[in-house]
Amino acid sequence: MDGSSLRSRLHGLAQQVMATLRSSFWLRPTLFSIVALAIVVAVVVVPIPSGWLDAVPLPLPEFDDVGSLFRLVAGSSLTIATVSLSVIMVLLNMVGSQGSPRALPELMADKVVQSALGAFVGTFVFGVAGLLATGFPLGRERSAILLLLGVLAALFLLRWLVHLITHVTDLLKLGRLVERVHRSAARALARCFADGDAAAAGASVAFLGIAEGELVHHRQSGFLVLVDREALAGLAARRGLVIDILLREGEFASPLRPIARIDRLDRLETGQREEVLRQLRAALTIAQERIATRDPVFALGLLAEIAARALSPGVNDPGTALVCLEYAGDLLARGALRGPAQWAPDVVANGRVRLRRPDFPLLLDAGTTWIARHGADNLDVIGPVTEMLGRLARLAHPVWRDAIEEQLSRVAELARKKLPTDAERRRFDTLAARALEACRSEERLVVDPLGG
Repeated sequence: MDGSSLRSRLHGLAQQVMATLRSSFWLRPTLFSIVALAIVVAVVVVPIPSGWLDAVPLPLPEFDDVGSLFRLVAGSSLTIATVSLSVIMVLLNMVGSQGSPRALPELMADKVVQSALGAFVGTFVFGVAGLLATGFPLGRERSAILLLLGVLAALFLLRWLVHLITHVTDLLKLGRLVERVHRSAARALARCFADGDAAAAGASVAFLGIAEGELVHHRQSGFLVLVDREALAGLAARRGLVIDILLREGEFASPLRPIARIDRLDRLETGQREEVLRQLRAALTIAQERIATRDPVFALGLLAEIAARALSPGVNDPGTALVCLEYAGDLLARGALRGPAQWAPDVVANGRVRLRRPDFPLLLDAGTTWIARHGADNLDVIGPVTEMLGRLARLAHPVWRDAIEEQLSRVAELARKKLPTDAERRRFDTLAARALEACRSEERLVVDPLGG
């Protein structure tokens, strides 16, 4: 394995690890526990100047006082950690049922929840370690330091308990989950636009094309979460190959579904050919879950899924659906403002590599179709969907207006079939006519994408 293949593998592995650590409940408790244990070990081991206690107004503790304090800290922190974890599990279950199970990683990535659990577990480790330390001949100075640290640990525990209680009551609002998903989607879109802005200065490069390419299958089943463009470009340039990636980030890959096509591979020797295939697979990272911060289509689909669940008969919460629609509209507006040249290019590496990228029509379908389908029988939902499409048409780049008009026609067809009364259908036709007029108008509302 050469250096580029190793770098590709390490980069993909790092992306998976970061995505896993972001929503893991064990990392911060482990770090807090290590710090707590290190503090107690330092108090026991590090030399302390004699006589300094006389100049510092610290109490002179008895052995039983220190031991009792650390028993209290350890027992309280363990109880609080157990109860808090139970509350968090109930919260995750509620969000999974009312929002979307696929959105749980966004909630599990909450820094306050992870830090609170870390504080509780770390305080427990500190209490147990401090209790064990009292079995050593510590002397007056070290006992006084342990007593002070025990009091600070109790206050630290109380602080995080109050913070967690306040934060959990805020997390119970479904709108907070919607806002988190929106932030993840915005980061994913910004990454797409950053690539596109960098390439917008030059003309698009034509794909060299593949005459009789060889299909390549990945050996794993899962979602394609990362395509290492630099590794693919380097591989194609070094070997004189043309590579066509057949799947977009976020799509499902399996050994039965081709993930890429390579031209001119038959010119290489057997050993070189196997090395190329190994490097190609290393540049395509497969994971068991999609990553919202890298996949705007997935994040917009999450917003639409939360809205669809809110519109289900068992929940019947059109208000949450409208909140999701507003956040989805904000994301779609960011994409509609930019023409194709401002999106990340599909063809890179001087035409030797072609990728599958998300574009505005794909985002538009992901962000509106589910909401329209589940809210088509409610004018208070399908009406705002239609109005949002009209607003998008007014500010969209001209190349996207046909896609908006096609989506508007699909929404109108659903509404006319499912709206229960003639009066509601007439009101909807008025809204649809205004949106259609915006799609066909030559005027465009010019908005600075970087402005407020």
